[in-house]
Amino acid sequence: MMALSDNTRGALSMTICMVAFTINDAFMKAVLADLPLFQALTLRGLFTSALLLALAIYMRGLKWPARARNRWLIVHQRIGGKAR
Repeated sequence: MMALSDNTRGALSMTICMVAFTINDAFMKAVLADLPLFQALTLRGLFTSALLLALAIYMRGLKWPARARNRWLIVHQRIGGKAR
């Protein structure tokens, strides 16, 4: 397979983003006819979060850094929790 240049990858990325924006806008207009605004925004957020989680798992395997666990322990201790 042929490697894409930076300009071609950028143009392809912009095209994909604009298609996603157009689809999102069409779905929101269709949903807002039946649902209140905040319910529609919640559904859109949940759907987007699920897609981004799937993309993160696909691209990196969603590796949790060891430093992040240490930060959570510090936060837990500061709010009065007991250390494990």
